[in-house]
Amino acid sequence: MSSMELFQFAAKQLAYVSAPLLVFTAIMYSDRIIHEIFAIIKETRKALPR
Repeated sequence: MSSMELFQFAAKQLAYVSAPLLVFTAIMYSDRIIHEIFAIIKETRKALPR
């Protein structure tokens, strides 16, 4: 096995491990972002006179 093949194999393994972690992190952050957006919307609704 050449060093290039070894590197490609390592990169593939890393991708398999990091992809779910990345997705999980994105979901966690998007959840927080959605909460922030809803909070901002609520505040602006309160500020607007009906």
